[in-house]
Amino acid sequence: MPNPPCQRLHRLSTTLLLVMGLSGSGCAPPPENKLQEVIQTGELVVVTRNSPTTYYEGPDGPTGFEYDLVRAFAKSLGVSVRMKSIDRFSDILPMIANGDGDLAAAGITVTPQRATQVRFSPSYQQIRQQVIHSTRTPAPTNAKALVGRSIEVVAGTSYVERLESLREKYPKLKWTEVQDMETEELLIRVQEGQTEITIADSNIVALNQQYNPDLRVGFNLSDAEKLAWA
Repeated sequence: MPNPPCQRLHRLSTTLLLVMGLSGSGCAPPPENKLQEVIQTGELVVVTRNSPTTYYEGPDGPTGFEYDLVRAFAKSLGVSVRMKSIDRFSDILPMIANGDGDLAAAGITVTPQRATQVRFSPSYQQIRQQVIHSTRTPAPTNAKALVGRSIEVVAGTSYVERLESLREKYPKLKWTEVQDMETEELLIRVQEGQTEITIADSNIVALNQQYNPDLRVGFNLSDAEKLAWA
């Protein structure tokens, strides 16, 4: 019986090898040249971020969903993996576009705006952006209900793109973009009442609700979106 994770990895590998050439830049050398470079150096440099859904240091060493996928891909190439964990999410795609890594595996949502900066692999997961509040605050039920609320989101994320598009319809919509925190940290701030609302991908929400039981989903801010490597 086919193994879905293996099938996803195969699709990722095939496209990265034949289409992306392990480089996000539109001015990158031909795929086979970059691939040969990675194989010759024996190392795949991956830009990522530290979070439970991507990459982190567990009791037995590096782990995480993205890390496991990347390690399997590197194994298929016969090379080692070097993870570059970046503090600011907004720095990840510029690093790939500038050639400061071979690929980015960081729970990145594919958007039209980002597709003008980097190339993406096939999607390995679908998520939805969700508006998150705690049990101690009134539940927002639609985009209009976000006007006048205290909202914090991670800078450089697709959440910002979505809010910017909503502001065209609701000009009074405001939010704060946080540079030096992860989405998981903002969820804790919501849980502890330090801010009213944040926005997070549904996979991140599902995991964090296990440890922060007061978190609630107000509503889905987007339709299904794709996560992919860049």
